[in-house]
Amino acid sequence: MDFQESYLEGATFVSTTLTDATFANSQTSSGNGTWTFALGLTESASGAYAVSYGPTSFAGSASTDVAFCPTGERPDPTTGCLTKMDGHPTVPTPGCSAAGLDACPTKVTTVVGTSGVAGAPTTHVRQPQAVAVAPNGSVFFADAANHVVVQVESGGQGVPIAGNGQSGDSGDGGPALDAELESPTGLAIASDGTTLYVSDAGSNRIRKLTRVVDTGTGTVSYTISAVAGSGEECANLQSTCGDGSDPQQAQFSEPAALWVDPVDNVYVADTEADRVRVIIAGGGVGTVQSGLSGPAGIAGDQLGQLYVSNTDAATVLRLGPNGSSTTVLGTGTAGYNGTYTADPLNPSVKDQPKLGTLAQTNRPMGLATNLANQVFVAEAGNGIVRRISTSGYLSITAGKTNSSDTATDTSTNPDGLYSNQTGFKTPVGIAVTADGQFVVTDAGYYRVRGFGPYPPS
Repeated sequence: MDFQESYLEGATFVSTTLTDATFANSQTSSGNGTWTFALGLTESASGAYAVSYGPTSFAGSASTDVAFCPTGERPDPTTGCLTKMDGHPTVPTPGCSAAGLDACPTKVTTVVGTSGVAGAPTTHVRQPQAVAVAPNGSVFFADAANHVVVQVESGGQGVPIAGNGQSGDSGDGGPALDAELESPTGLAIASDGTTLYVSDAGSNRIRKLTRVVDTGTGTVSYTISAVAGSGEECANLQSTCGDGSDPQQAQFSEPAALWVDPVDNVYVADTEADRVRVIIAGGGVGTVQSGLSGPAGIAGDQLGQLYVSNTDAATVLRLGPNGSSTTVLGTGTAGYNGTYTADPLNPSVKDQPKLGTLAQTNRPMGLATNLANQVFVAEAGNGIVRRISTSGYLSITAGKTNSSDTATDTSTNPDGLYSNQTGFKTPVGIAVTADGQFVVTDAGYYRVRGFGPYPPS
C-alpha cells in the first residue's frame, strides 16, 4: 500500500491490514495537532502545522476488529475503515493508490458561470437551480431567472436547449428553443437517459423535453410537450388539487423539484401546495404525501425509498407507505449546530459524525443519492452539502465550517481547492454520477461547480 507524496488530513485506519505501507514524503495536519492511528501510533504536531513523515512500514500489522467505523458504518470485510475522523476524505496524489478508496478526489472547478456576476447564457448564469447529469456525462441545469434549460458543453459554455428567454408557457408541441418557460426550477432525466422533465414553477406545469437527432446532419435538438398541469395554481390546500386520471387537469403550486423513478413515474415536490405528488407513467396524478412545509427537493435511492427536503420546516424526510415519514436530517429549527460531535476519548475534539436527527439544517433544497444509497443534501441556507450515511450519520461533502464547527463559512470560493476547503454560498441543486462525480449549482455565486470522485467516508 503506497501513500507516498499524499496528503492525508487526519486519517484513521481501523480494522485494516497494512502490508509494506510507506508514507514517504507525505504530510498530515490536524486542527488539534494530533494524528492518531488505530494501530496505536500517535504523531503530534504543533497546532495545525503539517508534519512530514519518512518511510514507515507496517508490514504484517493488523488493527483490532471493531463493530463499526468512526462514521457509524460497518467496516468493509477486506479494507476495514479508511477514513478521516472528521468525515472529509482528502487523499489527493500523485499516486493516490490507497486501498479502500475507490477513487481520488479532484479539486473544485467551475463548470459554467462567473463568481458574483449574473448574466445570460452562454458564459454566465443568473439563477441556477436543479442540475442533472445524463448517463453519457452531459450536464444540464435550469436557470430560473433566464427562463431557460441549459446544456453545458465540454469547453465550459452553456448552450440553451429549451426556452427563448421570455417568461411564459407557450410553445408546447414545437421546438423547445422557440417555447417560453417561466422560472424553470426542477429537472430530471428519464430512464432512456435523454428525455428531460422540467418543473416550470412559474406556470405551475410539468413539461417534457424530447431529444431529436437530425439523421442528415447529426444535429441534436429538443421538442417540448406538456406532461401535467392546467396552469392554474392550487389555491385550496385542503383539496386534492386536481388529482385524477387526467394529468392536464391537475393544479400545481410552484413545483420546485422532480425525480423520475426507473419506470418513468415522475415525482414532484409541489412546493407551495405543501405536498409530494406523482405523475404516473401510464396516466394520472396522485398525492404521495401532503401536509409538508414548502418541499423544495426530492430524490429516490436504489432501494426505492423516497426523500424530500421539507424546506420551510428545516428537515429532510424519508417518506414511507401510507403517509408515514421519518426525519433523517434536522431538528425543526433552522440553523447550524455542527456536523461533528465530541470524541468520547477526547471531549475537547469534535471529530465524531453526528446523527442527522441531532443536527440543524437551514433551507435544505436539492437532494441526490448515490449507488450506495447515501443521501446528499444541498443546504442553501448553510452554504454546505452534507452526506447522510445509510446509518444516519453526517459528514460534509462540500463547503467550509469554522475551526470549532459552530458556523459555516461561505466567504472564500476560489476554484482549485478541495470541496471541503472552499466556500459555497447558496447551493441549490446537486447531482451525483455513477462514478462519484458531483455537480452543484451555487446560486449565490452564479456558478455551476463540479468536483469528485469523492471517496467513501
